[in-house]
Amino acid sequence: MFYLRTCVLRSDTRISLGILTKMNLRILIFTAAFNLYEAFTGSLCGDIFYDNSYWICCQNGELCPKDGTRQCCGRFCYNQSVGICCDDRVRDKCHSEHAACCGHKCYRTDTQMCCNSKIIRRCAGEHSVCCGAACFHALANPCTLNTISD
Repeated sequence: MFYLRTCVLRSDTRISLGILTKMNLRILIFTAAFNLYEAFTGSLCGDIFYDNSYWICCQNGELCPKDGTRQCCGRFCYNQSVGICCDDRVRDKCHSEHAACCGHKCYRTDTQMCCNSKIIRRCAGEHSVCCGAACFHALANPCTLNTISD
């Protein structure tokens, strides 16, 4: 048995008095008057014990609530409606419906495309295809060895 410094429950409330028993990560949380407050089985995220019914641990770093709007991006928690995760980096979402990553940058899939890790403008709407780092019309020109042919 050993003592914990920090426990996180259902809300963002952190409790400082906790006792961890055995290796099954069962926790007993007491109030300041040493009355049993709550007992549950959970997990460790770094040095923070948390209830894994309500939280997820982002690569042993930050706790992220399981609320349907947030998720982990590497070590960090972010809101999916305003952000996008590109190469374990949180970026501002560049469009609410047509957002994707090209390397570590966000781009709009309805007007742009990612070719060889470069964001370029679509040249033929839904028929736009990458040819190397260039855009070409898939029905009009063939692409051979990353070169557009006539």
